[in-house]
Amino acid sequence: MAEWVEAWPVGLRFKPTEDELVGHYLTKKLRGEMEAICLIPELYIYDWEPLELFARYNELSSIPSDGSECFFFCRHGRKRKRKTNCGFWKETCTTRVIQAPDSSEEIGLRRSLVYHEGRQGNARRTNLGMYEYHLNAKVSDIAISDPVLDFPSFAYPD
Repeated sequence: MAEWVEAWPVGLRFKPTEDELVGHYLTKKLRGEMEAICLIPELYIYDWEPLELFARYNELSSIPSDGSECFFFCRHGRKRKRKTNCGFWKETCTTRVIQAPDSSEEIGLRRSLVYHEGRQGNARRTNLGMYEYHLNAKVSDIAISDPVLDFPSFAYPD
């Protein structure tokens, strides 16, 4: 993998749009289709603290992070627990619909989360944010047998 990273052209970035993340990458992952190179690694992100995620991304992905965002596939059970050892991810009230660009069909959702250090009741909100992308239930139930996969996009604040 190190050879591939060193050969990555200067200035080339992995900057997929939201509809590409949901409609292409998440759908292919849930169908079990593999990419030729690992652009988005699978990692249970709640085993790691937010600041460790960029290092994990660079270890697992075929392309380096630009230092401002990274992407992971993250499996979860039916009960979603977003706790880490030192804190938790709390959903904000911001949920956005992702639409297919060609048909304006609703293909997924984006949820915004903010990291809080400490435990609930005695936690401090940080400026670290993450988006979770979810495939629309209609799309996933028809095409995919077990659509239990979140797609977090972790980013440092601007």
